[in-house]
Amino acid sequence: MRKTTSKLIAMAAAGALSFGLLATTAGAASASGTTTSQNISTQTDVAPERNVICRYQVRANGGLFQRDAPNGNIVGSLANGSVVLAYQNRVQRAGGISWRQLSNGNWAGASYLHYTGDPCMV
Repeated sequence: MRKTTSKLIAMAAAGALSFGLLATTAGAASASGTTTSQNISTQTDVAPERNVICRYQVRANGGLFQRDAPNGNIVGSLANGSVVLAYQNRVQRAGGISWRQLSNGNWAGASYLHYTGDPCMV
């Protein structure tokens, strides 16, 4: 039983790491017979070369402009409190500001986009 449980935990850990999801194994039996809990991955543990999309909430009084490039032309806006999909690892610095690329290809000020804590997608 322990061998099967350990194998399942290892398989789950490998799958969760490849997708950058937060997963917890609770009550896994250790060799000493005690239970353990382990965080497998968090939002920041994903390799930078992956196209990971996460949910972010806009926190900007009056809304937030979308731009065609970092510090580029305004092409739209996002309402305060709205939730958007954006790339976790596509952040660039321009004009003294960090910009995060949205899933629609536009850019928005990264400091106004707050990670919701929901699992990210690859």
